[in-house]
Amino acid sequence: MRFCPKCKTEKEESEFYAHRGNGGVQSYCKSCARQYSIDWAKQHPEVIKRRKKKYYDEHSEAIIKYVGKWQRDNREEVNKKNREFAYKCRVEALTHYGNGKLACIRCSESDIRCLSIDHINGGGNQHRRELGGKGIKLSQILRRQGFPEGYQTLCMNCQWKKRYENHEVGHE
Repeated sequence: MRFCPKCKTEKEESEFYAHRGNGGVQSYCKSCARQYSIDWAKQHPEVIKRRKKKYYDEHSEAIIKYVGKWQRDNREEVNKKNREFAYKCRVEALTHYGNGKLACIRCSESDIRCLSIDHINGGGNQHRRELGGKGIKLSQILRRQGFPEGYQTLCMNCQWKKRYENHEVGHE
C-alpha cells in the first residue's frame, strides 16, 4: 500500500505509475497524475502545440503513411465519421442561422429534412458553382468561416416562396 499526497488516500501499488526513483513508483496515484497532466496541458497550450508540431515535423512521412493505410483499411468507419461530422456541421449551421433554433425563421418548420441554408440576398446557385461541388458541404464551409452573415435558415417551402416573391423563378 502507498499513500498519495494529492488525494490523501492510501492505495494499492498497482494504482501508481512506475518510476525509477521513489521506491519504483510515482508519488501521485494514477488518477491524480492523469488529472495533473490534463490541468498542466490546459495551462500550457503553446508548449503542447510546439511539441506536437516538432513531433509531426520529425515523423510526418511515417504519420502520413500510417494514416493513409488506416483510412484505406477502415473505409466504412471513415465514411461513417465523415457523415457524422457533416450532419453535426449542418445542425450547427441551421441552428445558428435559425436564430438559435433548429427551425425555419419564417414558419418555424423544424423537420431537419426540410430545412436549408438560404442566401439572404440571393445568388446561391452562383455561390455553389464557385465552390466547385468538390464534396464539401456549404454548412462545413460556413462553420470554418465562423458563420458569416448573409444567410438564414428556411424550409424548402419558404425558400420557394421567397424565390417567387423576389422574381427569381418565372411566374406562370
